Amino acid sequence: MYLFSRKFIGSILCAIFITTVFRVTVSQKRYVIPPGMDESRFPEPLWDADAPNCEPEREPCGFYTFPVGSRSNMKWVKSWCKCGQGYLCSYHKTDTKMRVYRQVCQSPSEAYRFEDGFRRGI
Repeated sequence: MYLFSRKFIGSILCAIFITTVFRVTVSQKRYVIPPGMDESRFPEPLWDADAPNCEPEREPCGFYTFPVGSRSNMKWVKSWCKCGQGYLCSYHKTDTKMRVYRQVCQSPSEAYRFEDGFRRGI
């Protein structure tokens, strides 16, 4: 009985550890894609380590280019600046003339609020 309860507690602790690691990994994602899009089509954005910080909500931290009428993957185009500590590079608007999704630096709560509102149909 003691051995069974010890294995059971060990299993629960292992599950809690895995869940915690998963949440930390997900929360460290530093970008938010346009709402309703397939995340697998977007490459991981890359920035220069020595680039200056962007002005939050104003300067673009990068762009995703999209081909018109194609299901191919997007391409990341980095900006001259990067997001500072505590900000995410997230979707701001679509520029159909230039065929890019413009990304700007936003606080995590602001970035995910837009994405969550889209999922709920707001």
